[in-house]
Amino acid sequence: MSDLAALAQTLQMALKALTMYTEAHPRSQEALQTLGSQVEAWLGRQPHLHLATSAGRLFVDGAPVEANTLHLTALQRQLSERQISGFVIQRGVQADELLAMLRLLILKPSRLEEQGGIAQVMAGLGLQHISLSQTQYREVRDGDTGNDPDPAPQAEPPTVSEIQRWQEALEALLRERQGLTPDLGFLAPVALGLGWSDAPPTPTQVEPLRSALTTLPGDDQLAFLASLDQAPARPASLGMAIRMLAPEILGRVAGSLLGAGERANLGPLAHLLASDPSQWPAGLGAHLKEGTAGLQAWLEQMDWARQTLEEKLRRAMEEDALWNLTLEQRLAFLRELLEQGRTEAFLNLLDQVLRRLTLDDPALRAPAASTAAGIAPWIRDPGLPREGEGALIEALVAHFGWESIAGIHQTCRQALGMVLGGLVARGELGFTLDLLRDLDGLCAFLEANQTWKREALQDIRSHLASPASLKEVVDACQRSDAPNPIQEILPFFEALGEPAARNLSELLAEEPDRKRRGLLMDLLRGLGSVAVPVLKEGLANPAWYAVRNTLNLLSELGDASLLEAIKGSLTHNDGRVRRAAVRALWKLGGPAAIPPLANLLPRTDPETQMEILFGFGQVHHSSALPALAELAQNAQAPLRLRTKAVETLGVLGDASALPILAEVLKRKGRIFTTSEPSELRIAAAHSLVALGSPESLQMLKAFADDEPRGGERDTFRALLERGR
Repeated sequence: MSDLAALAQTLQMALKALTMYTEAHPRSQEALQTLGSQVEAWLGRQPHLHLATSAGRLFVDGAPVEANTLHLTALQRQLSERQISGFVIQRGVQADELLAMLRLLILKPSRLEEQGGIAQVMAGLGLQHISLSQTQYREVRDGDTGNDPDPAPQAEPPTVSEIQRWQEALEALLRERQGLTPDLGFLAPVALGLGWSDAPPTPTQVEPLRSALTTLPGDDQLAFLASLDQAPARPASLGMAIRMLAPEILGRVAGSLLGAGERANLGPLAHLLASDPSQWPAGLGAHLKEGTAGLQAWLEQMDWARQTLEEKLRRAMEEDALWNLTLEQRLAFLRELLEQGRTEAFLNLLDQVLRRLTLDDPALRAPAASTAAGIAPWIRDPGLPREGEGALIEALVAHFGWESIAGIHQTCRQALGMVLGGLVARGELGFTLDLLRDLDGLCAFLEANQTWKREALQDIRSHLASPASLKEVVDACQRSDAPNPIQEILPFFEALGEPAARNLSELLAEEPDRKRRGLLMDLLRGLGSVAVPVLKEGLANPAWYAVRNTLNLLSELGDASLLEAIKGSLTHNDGRVRRAAVRALWKLGGPAAIPPLANLLPRTDPETQMEILFGFGQVHHSSALPALAELAQNAQAPLRLRTKAVETLGVLGDASALPILAEVLKRKGRIFTTSEPSELRIAAAHSLVALGSPESLQMLKAFADDEPRGGERDTFRALLERGR
């Protein structure tokens, strides 16, 4: 008794922990572990623990127990309130099975009743080592006459030896079958040895056989059920008991498979039921409907697969059979109607689906939402009738706004994402934008606990801004006959904002086609400042062409705040990138770009040097003079670069360049004079004319007068005349 009281106390403590904390909480886990240890210790002494209640009394392993502690009283009440006749806990019980039993004792009786009662819920759980008691007990008191008009049958708890004998016999029978249907006549000697006769079996005889059968693996239980026609004729009570237990075992097998989501493994069971229905007891159908969650629906689904399309349509319209099917069957049927041109029938059933989305019962809305999500991709292939497409979109948008169950709303969100994606692929961007605005409006006045709706809308936007979706937009743009397709699709990208810019940038980095690259760059230009942060990140891309395109875009969209980021590309290992960086730097920085460019000028390749010199000319700032003077007077530098430097001195328009230009023009020596190359001297003369000041023109005249006849003299005078 002390062991029982301790077990009851531990059980109640576990229930309390699960009520106060989550299942993963350390206190819940500790309570469950303690309960498991005590149950394991109990089962170490005997093969099962039978907790039952009857007529307001608690029974343990068939013996009445005085509920003289709060914990025992609570256990008796919990079982009675939920109409649980009892639990039989077998050896090998797992922690998750004990947890499932505790959940049932926590579940309110009304909720248990809503789910079909304890038998249906238990069957759906598919527990291997915990079952419902099938035996009712009553206490026999002194003076009991036995004249009770409806007495509960008295039963003794099954003995260990009886259960073990049946287990050993069943294991031997199934071990020797070698893939063949077992001969149940093998069990007759065991039954005779246990005193079975031709009279109907008593509960005391049936219980050990039931316990042994329920401990068999599912495959062995199926093999046992497949051999019912070989049940022995003698003793007759054994055949009666086997047929009495068959529906329960069948329900256990099916419930276990369904509960574990192993619907595909029900094939052998389907074959078993279809092979010879006459061998099953008359009460099997009722047992399946009332005692096994999901099995009757599964049997109906099996039957559906054998029907013609016309019969399926009749049943769907007249018997509401659509909702007894699996989601896969429901979608396959609707798709078959669509592909065979049965448009009116499809639209009628689609209307049935969409009306279910408006029902108050979430248990009815959930399968409708899943069905709508399965239909949504058909907007692309095979295509939906126009009126069906409109109805689907309208229903999903409305459902997005008012659905209060987050899980169902998530399914709706997925459906909407697929529908909008299909519209985008068809190039219907304006309609898509209108729908996004409608969804924005629905999210404007959310309840405090429904912020997940705004998150759902953001998920839809992210889906539309994904690289795959944007690629479809670009494809549609290329197919467009509009005179300016960019302007037509740009509002769509602007509505999606930064995610669209980011994914456009990724597409640009990977796009091999020059024409499409140009289109992507135009879209990024159209996004303006929204694209700048994303483009800035693109400077780290390992592909040279991606960095070059990014620099070109930044030079148009950015500002001086980007100078430091762009400087890093001045020393890129690809010259095309270096030159793009030079252009971006002087375009964005103006005079602020000159110091880093001047520092780079003597240390980079000639092509990049030419780009820097061009940039100096565009900036028009005197701070470039020292670098230009050094290059112009460097006799070791390529003539082309020196000439460009000299020309740029004239472009700057700064009088400080006069001494430098004079040094380039003058001849050296008295008798045997030398001078800079003619090309360089003529460039200096051009720069003096470009400066246009009296001082520069007077300087050019003096050099022209000092020049020997011919040569540069005539060129200098011609330039001087042009400058006047």
